[in-house]
Amino acid sequence: MQRTLFTPAMIETFKVCRRAYWMAYESVITGRKVTGSDKHVKSFLLRAIAEINRGKVANMHQLLKFMGQHWPSEEMSRETTLNVSSDQAARAFLFAHKTLSQYLLNVYKPAGAQVVGINLKVRARIGSLRVYLEDTFDLILYYPSQRRLELVDFHLKPLKPFDPSWPSASMLAKQYLAEKLRCRWPFDKVSMTFVQVGNAEKNTVTIPMEESVFRLHWPEMLKILSEMKDPDDYDCARQTCKRCNYLETKLSFGRTQRPIAKTA
Repeated sequence: MQRTLFTPAMIETFKVCRRAYWMAYESVITGRKVTGSDKHVKSFLLRAIAEINRGKVANMHQLLKFMGQHWPSEEMSRETTLNVSSDQAARAFLFAHKTLSQYLLNVYKPAGAQVVGINLKVRARIGSLRVYLEDTFDLILYYPSQRRLELVDFHLKPLKPFDPSWPSASMLAKQYLAEKLRCRWPFDKVSMTFVQVGNAEKNTVTIPMEESVFRLHWPEMLKILSEMKDPDDYDCARQTCKRCNYLETKLSFGRTQRPIAKTA
């Protein structure tokens, strides 16, 4: 069956490993869940950072209250019975507390910026392919004096080097979706900022999204989306693929279990 809704994460996974893409898609259809304490911690941190950006968590007392009410204790307890020790679960809580305390002291809001969107889901149609792109932006800032829109993405892992002249599929998708926002905020320029949060000093990288670069690489993105809509196969040619192995472990997919390839 053809698929018509894609996210940046789906596109990146498809590019790296089609089999991992298939397993991730099947996990949603069949109701299987990817387990892992890191997944629960990341989800909690993004939720808490959103509340800090909204101004609903503004001091340490409110932070401790939020953690007490929303920390995924049941999920972490379930992980403790599987493959996470109680000591690891305690360290995860401590890491989350230090990370949020650090961010609370240094909230990302540059001078001249207005917070116009938090956890905002955006969907846009690509008419030529009859498919949709969708993503949720962690934070959107608007600079009226510069007529610039800034899309902010929060990360826990160290930021990788990036060449603006060779944007990732995820960046291209986000830039396409940003056009959907022009009717709300009349921007002339758009940029993408990656913010690494943790219990140490915050690290940020801002990349301008140039229209000329987008036009150069967009045709390749359309080709990828066309293949994703109705793939010829889902094979992974590599013997050792981190994505395959990870999902097979978490979702109990066997190597002998193969998706049905499209036939002529």
